[in-house]
Amino acid sequence: MSDASQHTDFDVIVVGGGVAGIYAAHILKNKLGKKVLGIERGTGLGGTWHWNRYPGVQADTDGIVYRYSFDQETSSEWDEQARYQKGAQIRNYLNEVAERHGVDEVYRFGQAAAEARYDDATATWRVEIEGGEAFTARYIVSAAGVFARPVFPDIPGFDDFAGEVIHSARWPEDAVLDDKRVGVVGTGSTGGQLIVAAAKVADRLTVFQRTAQYVVPAGQTRLGADEVREYQENFDANWAAWRQTRLACGFDEPEAGAMDVPADEREAVFERAWERGGGFEFMFGTFADLAFNRESNDAAAEFIKRKIRSIVKDPDIAERLIPSEPYAKRPASVDGYYETYNNDNVELVDVKANPITRILPQGVELADGTVKELDTLVFATGFEAIEGAYRHFEVAGRDGTRLLDQWGEAPASYLGIATPKFPNFFTLLGPQGVFSNLPPGIEAQMDFVADLITWSGENGDAPVEVSAEALAQWQQMCNEIANASIFAQVKSWIFGSNVHTDKPRPLFYFGGLASFREVLDGERAKEFESFRAGS
Repeated sequence: MSDASQHTDFDVIVVGGGVAGIYAAHILKNKLGKKVLGIERGTGLGGTWHWNRYPGVQADTDGIVYRYSFDQETSSEWDEQARYQKGAQIRNYLNEVAERHGVDEVYRFGQAAAEARYDDATATWRVEIEGGEAFTARYIVSAAGVFARPVFPDIPGFDDFAGEVIHSARWPEDAVLDDKRVGVVGTGSTGGQLIVAAAKVADRLTVFQRTAQYVVPAGQTRLGADEVREYQENFDANWAAWRQTRLACGFDEPEAGAMDVPADEREAVFERAWERGGGFEFMFGTFADLAFNRESNDAAAEFIKRKIRSIVKDPDIAERLIPSEPYAKRPASVDGYYETYNNDNVELVDVKANPITRILPQGVELADGTVKELDTLVFATGFEAIEGAYRHFEVAGRDGTRLLDQWGEAPASYLGIATPKFPNFFTLLGPQGVFSNLPPGIEAQMDFVADLITWSGENGDAPVEVSAEALAQWQQMCNEIANASIFAQVKSWIFGSNVHTDKPRPLFYFGGLASFREVLDGERAKEFESFRAGS
């Protein structure tokens, strides 16, 4: 039996200061009364929103739900009537929430967590930060982030380019696109926002498209005063209802499938959703089965394809913008995306048909020998999602087992929270956590972690570790649901296949937030039967 009275510098170390880390530190400090150290490699709080400062950045989930539910206040820069908040507004909101609850006081900034090692003899964790300083704690809550490790494509000549190379996730404060020849590689959600913004100021914009995307309008609108008042007056009731849905994105989730209604009605539903805007709302708020029924998915895809052909004036450009895959990636929504390709200063390059061969001092060379001369080259090429955060933060559990080795080629953690051989180590947004609007998903996970820590305290601070059997059952269920979805039929970061080119690895539980919360409540009711508290 380990010495439960072993002294530590802190009760809990929280790694990461984004949406998850801030909430974790708040619950641990203010609800459980723990001595907490937060470690954040950025110069301030905000996580993804600290780093994401590219032109056009904004949330694509409605502001009424892309926020915490534990505090009804917002912040000085929050626009209550805007449907979506801009990146700077979200960053300001997260920092003001942290200040209001004293969370900012527990954080050390500008030094990343480099290594965490578990000591079996004392049942404690030792965390070393960049520079060599180390701290001990009984628990670690790792909120290292879904989008912590940006990905660059493997193209020769990066160091040869005479202009500026930027990844959208590491946007320099002094970067200016005005009147420049700009190239953008990548057309996902970030790329779409950036392309529309850059086209308005660049002398010439060249879009290097590898895979055409389904993009619906975002629908950035103004809420009426009555809508804002209703939301505020019914804040708790609204959140209670949203937690009982699949995504908790604030819209009604239908029960009917797309093939359950006549074709004209189906078309009308899609048209209303297009006019209202919102990627998640179009995919999950029109019909119940777009993600699981190929015929329904095809109907939605064909609707968007018709919209592309009607908006883009040049038929050749329109056809290059038409996706060939199912409508099954993280849904993208950007106002004015397809309209941008009607601008005289915008050029679309299909790099599947004419690949980039290398980067030259003056620009980008294509396979046909053409050189696109550029002043600035931007890569909106995404991230190694979830597990990428642990490429530069090495975690070793029992007997020195490395976390990435334990996860292996098919990363999985029970509930996205716990991994066998890693006692008292809890991940927020770990592999095979719930696919939903992030803030309520994070709150559900962290509230459960808080209950686990309390349960540990009631058992003499004994180490808490999930069983391998529980993880195996959870992983099987996650895999079965994910592989039955249309999402499994395309390459995307949701399955880690944007980086890992072998067979898709389901990184999420697609059963929905309401179902996920039922699993958590089941564990509580059965006194955490999937875990053990002991040496």
